[in-house]
Amino acid sequence: MIAGVVVAKNPEEAVKIIKGYDADLYEIRVDAMENVGELEILKPFADSLIFTVRSGKEGGIRSISPQTRLAIYEKVLRLRPAYVDVELNSAIASKVIKLAREFGARVILSIHESHGTPSSEKLRGFVELAKSKGADIAKIVCMANSLHDNLRVLELYEEYRNIISFCMGPLGKISRVISALFAPFTYASLTLKTAPGQLSVQEMRDLMRRLGYEG
Repeated sequence: MIAGVVVAKNPEEAVKIIKGYDADLYEIRVDAMENVGELEILKPFADSLIFTVRSGKEGGIRSISPQTRLAIYEKVLRLRPAYVDVELNSAIASKVIKLAREFGARVILSIHESHGTPSSEKLRGFVELAKSKGADIAKIVCMANSLHDNLRVLELYEEYRNIISFCMGPLGKISRVISALFAPFTYASLTLKTAPGQLSVQEMRDLMRRLGYEG
């Protein structure tokens, strides 16, 4: 499955993007929004939505205080989305997990290493920590500075289930495609790319089709 990343100024624009594209899931980057007052209009799409309010330290588009981020997470969880994504090392992670359990949403605990790819031991440590904190899915995203970096993130699929693990950057494109064969879903751009090396939904579908994978 493919999650299209929705970058919109407000919920109304997000709805237009969702209606205009064919993805299996839609990650709503609330940190990109200038106005979150009408998030309720996204409720009809809740079963296919992933909400994240990304922190500035891990690639957030706007700088938002932890208190405001937590308030937004509580607001979106009342819509009962499929998933919420919060950073593994965030100070608000435990509170978001607790709220998610109350509203029946699954939790993605994510980490974004924007400067490189850690050792295999450290990558496994990320997954183990995410699982211990109650993640339904552990998401590990690193920057590829060499082709070998792709191998380290992809090796995680040999040991773990319910993970999403791939590399960013031009050298990381191969891991994005291969991860789609093993992960519950992968990410692709709709209108704007939110990470270096990100493929569009159509590009990802075409590549997956060529590999004989129609999931």
